[in-house]
Amino acid sequence: MRVTVTSTLQAPIGAVWEKLKQTETLRFVTEGVMTYDTIDLPTEWEVGKTINLRPRLWGKPQGDHFVTVISRSDDEHKIVTHEKGGSVTKWNHTMQLLEDYPGECRLVDTIDIEAGWQTLLIWFFAQNFYHHRHRRWQQLITTP
Repeated sequence: MRVTVTSTLQAPIGAVWEKLKQTETLRFVTEGVMTYDTIDLPTEWEVGKTINLRPRLWGKPQGDHFVTVISRSDDEHKIVTHEKGGSVTKWNHTMQLLEDYPGECRLVDTIDIEAGWQTLLIWFFAQNFYHHRHRRWQQLITTP
């Protein structure tokens, strides 16, 4: 199943791209729902590197969740990851920025999910989780 969430951000695409590449941005945009126990996050998402985030959902450990960065394109402002963990056998995530106007861009998150009989439940969670993330993106870009 696929989740797609799109938001318009009132910021230059270059500035948003710099934040999207930083792993610390993940911590900010997921705050309030998800935290991560991993301590070895690189500063930026690196192609070919696999990271075990060890997420906590509202403080409750969720086990292993492995993220592998498949590609990162500065020209296309796009990051593609393949992820899995627990009952989730596929969580392929594409994050892309598209410039609408100078000083404004769209963030598009597309996630393809497979989790056996739990797919529908996880798809529903992902819909809500990514809307939360996009609200946090709005806060991130408006905070000086």
